[in-house]
Parts: sequence; structure tokens; C-alpha cells
Amino acid sequence: KPTVTMPSIDYNSCAIDSPDFRYALLDQERQLEESVKTMKSVIDSFKRVQETGRAYNEALVAFSLSIQKLGPEQQQQQFQTDSSSAQAQSANLSKAERDMAKFASQFAKDLRYIEDARMRWLDISQESFLKVLTQQRMKIREFLSETRRVYYEETKKFYHSQERMLSLKQQTGKNSEPRNWSAIDKDAEAERICYFNRTYAYVKTLQCEQAKNKVRFFEVLATLQSVWKCFYQECNDNLVEREKNMQATNESVANYNEGIGVAEKELDENRQKLLDMGAWRRRGNHQETLEGYLLLLSQKKLSVAPNNWQRCFCTFNRQKRLLTLQPFSPANPGRTDSSSSPSDSGLGGVVVAVGVPPNSEVDRRFLFEVEINDSTRTLLLQAYSNSEFKCWTQSLRGEPASAEEASEADESRQRPTEFEAQQFEACLAELDRRCLDEEGLYRVEGRSKLVEEFVRGFIMGRPDGMAPVQSLDQVDVRVLSSSVKRYLKQLPEPLMTYAVVERLLQLLSATGAEASALVESPDTIDQLRSEMDSSLPQQNRRLLQSLMSHFGRLTDRSEVNKMTPANVAIVFAPTLCWPQQVNLQSMQACAIAGRYLVLALMQHPDRFLCASPIDASNRSSFSASSTAAAPPLASPMEARKGSKKGSGQGTNLLGYSIGNNNSSGLVSQLGMNLEGPKRCARTLYACTGDSPAELSFEANELVYDVQRIARVDGWCFGMINGRSGIIPSNYIQILQ
Repeated sequence: KPTVTMPSIDYNSCAIDSPDFRYALLDQERQLEESVKTMKSVIDSFKRVQETGRAYNEALVAFSLSIQKLGPEQQQQQFQTDSSSAQAQSANLSKAERDMAKFASQFAKDLRYIEDARMRWLDISQESFLKVLTQQRMKIREFLSETRRVYYEETKKFYHSQERMLSLKQQTGKNSEPRNWSAIDKDAEAERICYFNRTYAYVKTLQCEQAKNKVRFFEVLATLQSVWKCFYQECNDNLVEREKNMQATNESVANYNEGIGVAEKELDENRQKLLDMGAWRRRGNHQETLEGYLLLLSQKKLSVAPNNWQRCFCTFNRQKRLLTLQPFSPANPGRTDSSSSPSDSGLGGVVVAVGVPPNSEVDRRFLFEVEINDSTRTLLLQAYSNSEFKCWTQSLRGEPASAEEASEADESRQRPTEFEAQQFEACLAELDRRCLDEEGLYRVEGRSKLVEEFVRGFIMGRPDGMAPVQSLDQVDVRVLSSSVKRYLKQLPEPLMTYAVVERLLQLLSATGAEASALVESPDTIDQLRSEMDSSLPQQNRRLLQSLMSHFGRLTDRSEVNKMTPANVAIVFAPTLCWPQQVNLQSMQACAIAGRYLVLALMQHPDRFLCASPIDASNRSSFSASSTAAAPPLASPMEARKGSKKGSGQGTNLLGYSIGNNNSSGLVSQLGMNLEGPKRCARTLYACTGDSPAELSFEANELVYDVQRIARVDGWCFGMINGRSGIIPSNYIQILQ
């Protein structure tokens, strides 16, 4: 079997093009080369099987013809010339002799049948296995010989072009004109974006084609095995068990193949996300390190000659003020000695001073000098752009990060705000109100520009979004549903958090179980629930609960809208779960595992999200008398009416006046005393509150911070969707 284990390549590192990224890329290419060699060995071995099989076939056919001479048909042919002799011979044969002759004849036929099947197997194998495998091998070889060559030529041209644009030297000649530096900088930026896209596409093609080769190799082997099973009938006793195993394998491979498609789409979206973020301009962690490529003058004599400048990958630790330089060429990573230091030994150390040389000394742009504490001379370095020049000089001088970098760092740490949560829930409520019967809701995308403007303007409240919306009735259904997905996908961290997603992937890797079985495991549920309790922020938990309630109402109408729980999980798994490290393996695993996790959350939200967002530690249950709510005597409404006497407008059902609705203020104004631990509950029936103090809700909604009201029978206090109020006790069930 070809070697197809792939190194972990973080697609986000395409933007920086670091040595670690290039070494991982080299390892991937080397494994592709090993795959070609291994596939050649498989092809040669099977050709020997074919040659041996055909020779064996000829021998067995000759053997069957010899046996055939013992059969009754051959004996009858021998006596055709003399009918009397034939009759006499036939009369003299005993039943045993005739049976033995028939056996010999049948055995010869069986041998020929088996050998005919063998030849069919060899012929089919030639077309379905050997030919396909050879084509697959040639495709990989073509990729390694042509596509890789073109990419590294483009890499070499890109870095040479970038360096040419750094020169201050004017062109000479009759038609030479002054250089337009603004246009040159724009061209350089355009080249960087183009080269980033090319690198991203190359890495994506490299890994995705290799992953698809796994599936193709499995398919040709499965075809070979299918024909092989028909040929080797003596294995019939094991066929039933083998079919069971084959069915499970087919399902696993089908999921894997589907995961490749989902991962490809997610990688394309991640590329666009990196472009929108300007990732190719990012230079490491803004708070701790600065990293990127700089050119180092490797000779004392200043010269514009490229050979005098050495490309180095530089890392600067802001806290320690430690600068390290590693010579490296992305265009020729295999020829770079990673253990070597720049041409002058001892370079790198604590930065003492930073300066900018006069332009008259050398005809190159973006130059700056760095004095190292343990170096015998000042280092002359050159950045690739004006923005990088400013970033490096400011950081090396100890100046604070620019406003742009600071805003990027703040944005990367952002989680859903209270305002965003309210707007997001308003969108869900509007979808519940008028879109539950919409066929294929969430499957058909709205116009991308309108969706982006709505997310920025309405949900996130940014000034660069769409104009204020007077009413959500004005918003198109597709824009509204697409905005729900777009907002969740644009979060810097998945709503389920990286901690929960990584924990799920760790369990999947450690147990080796199928994702569907893993998520249903009680041990897995306990571990994921524990992770959610410890890592889910309150707003994330709130939005997840709102989503699950919305999904429940949506799937209740699946006969009309065609959005079954499985379909909803397929649509929202990539939106709610994605791995922190972006590589093909984790994206594939997360695509399938996330789907089953979302499905499990929809079906059993109380098993994962039963902890209170305000007090998740209070897990002790109510007393036996309070956990079992008394069932309604006649109907829920009648039982509720029995405990709601004396209600009137402006007064709650317990006889208190109504004020504001925050939890502590409402409890204080109502003069209530709450007792017992805070618990989580589920509503059993729909209810419409008769006063502002009473909560209105639908069936199967989660209630948080539920406590009994002292000295008041039949009522309790809780919170639903962020709103606190009183609830009839016989309308809820406490979750253990």
C-alpha cells in the first residue's frame, strides 16, 4: 500500500512562509515521492501475479482435459464407430463406474470453470486495478515533476521581483523615466497577494490530491477484492463476516471521502478569511514576538549585487529584546542548511540600538541598522516593504504596537458581546416567526454582499454595515438565515470553543472509534460536558442554547421544510466546530465528528448544556418533594389557573407590584425570598404570562437558575433566554 501519512501543515502559515512551513512542505513532497516508489512496487508485484496466474491456468486447463478423457462423453465418442460395441460397453459399466466417470467429467468442468473465472479475474484486474493504479501513479509523478517545478520557479521569480523593487537605482536608457514608487509598492503588494494565493493553492492541491489518492487506492483494491471473492469460492464460509467488515469499511471510507469534500470547502473559506484579515502582512504574535524575512548584508562592502545580501528568517522577542537570524531561501528549501548561521558567525543577540543609514550610502530602500550587544559590527538589514520597515524599527526600538496591530490583536480576542447575542437571538426569533415552513432553510445562501452588510450592521452593530433596519420583516429570508451562519463562522473562535473541539478530536484519535459511536458514549458525554462546563463562556452557552431551541422548532416542521436533524447537523457542523490548527486531517475529522456532536446536542441538549451559565457549580438537586412537580389535575392550564388567583393588570400573580425585570431587582421589588440551590429545568408545556413578572415560554425550553419561592406554593423563580421571572412549578421538570 502506498505511504500516504501526511505531515501536519498549518494552512495559516502560508501567509508567513516560514522555514517550519517549508520543511513540512518538503516532508509532504518526499512522502509523495515515496508513494510513487511504493505504487511501482505494487504494480510490478501484481504483474508477476498475472504471469504466474496465466501459466498456472494453462497447466490446469491441460490437466482438466486429461481428466475429461475419463468421462462418459469421451468414452461414448470412442465407441461411435461401432454401435454394438458401444452398447456392450455401456451395458458392462456398473453404476459406480458411471458415477466415477461423471465425477471425473464434472471435476474437469469445475476446473475449467475455475480457470475461466481466474482469467476473468486477471482480465478485469488488468483494467480495474493495474491500469487505474498506473494512471494514478503517473498523475502523482506529473505533479511532482511539473507542478512542483512551476511552483518553485514562481517562488524564485517572486522573491527576485520583490528584491528588484527595493532598489533605488534608476533605469538608464533613452526612454527611461523616473520610477513611480507608489505604483511600485502597489505592484509589490499585488504580487504578495498573488503569490500567497499560489502557495495556498499549491499546498491545498498537494494535500487534497494525496488524500484523494487514498480513496482511489481503496476503490481499486475493493474492486480487486470483489472479483477475488467470486473466484475463491472456497472462502465462502468467511464471506458473511467479511461482508459485515466490508460494509463498515465502506461506510468509514465514504465518510472519509465526504470529509475531504467538506475540508476542501472549508480550506477555501479559510483562505478567503486570511485574505480578508490581511494575513500575509501579519508578523507573528503582536504581544510577544515579531517574525518575518529580512535581507542581511553579508559582506562589509556595500553593494547592490544580490549575492552580497543574504535572506534570513528573523525572530524578535519583544520582552527579552532578543533577535535571532536564520538563513533560509523558500525558493530552495532543500538546499538550505537549517543548522547554519549567517555568514558572519555569532550574529543574533540582545538588541542595543537601532538606526537608519543615510540614503546616499547605498542604493536600496527600507534599510536599518541594528547593534547587537555581543556582535563585533552593526548589522545592516533590509525590509521588503515600508509597512514591514516601520513595524521592525518600532518594535526593535521598544515602541508600542501601531493602532492597526493593536486593533487586530483586540479583535482576535473578541467573543460574542451582549449586544451581538441579543441581535443574534432576534434573528432566530424572526426565523421562528415566519420561516419554519421555508423549504431548505439554511441550505440556500442569500446574496453575499447583503449578508455581510447585515452581519456587520445589524448583528455586530458596526458603522460599516448596512443602514439601520426598522423591522426584520424587511429582511429577505435567505439573507436572514445566511447571516446566522455567517456570523457564527466569522467568530475568531468557534461557538463551541477550541477547547471543546480539540477535546473531541483527542477522544476520536485516542479511541479509534467511529464518530457516531463515540459521541453517543456516556464516557464521552461526561468528558465533553465537563469541558463545556469549564470552558464555555456565558454568551457562548446562551447562544448555543438558543440555537438548539431554534433547531428543535425547525426540525419539528421537517416534513414541510425538509430540514431533518441530520440535515441541520450537516449544515451547521462546519459553522459551530472547526479546529484551531488548520490542516487537512483535523478538518476532515472535525467535519464528521462535529456533525455527530451537533446532532447529539440537538437531540439531548440537557446532557451537554444543563449547567447554569451563572452558577454552573450548583449541581445538587432539589429535595424529593420539589423535583417531582405535581401533575396538573385536569389540564396544565386549569392547574395553573388554580394557583393564579387575584391577578390583575400591573400586579403579578402573587399580589406584588411590577417593576424592572433584572433578576436581583425583580426579586427585591417583589419582596420574595428564594430558597434552595440554583438548578436547570425544562418546560413541559407552553405558557403565556399574565403579567410582566411572569415568563412566557414554549414547551421544551431550558430554564436556568431555578429556585423555589419561600412560603409560596406552586411557583418558582428562573431565567429563560436571559429574562428572569416567575414560573408555575407544575409547568417545568427539574433536570437531574
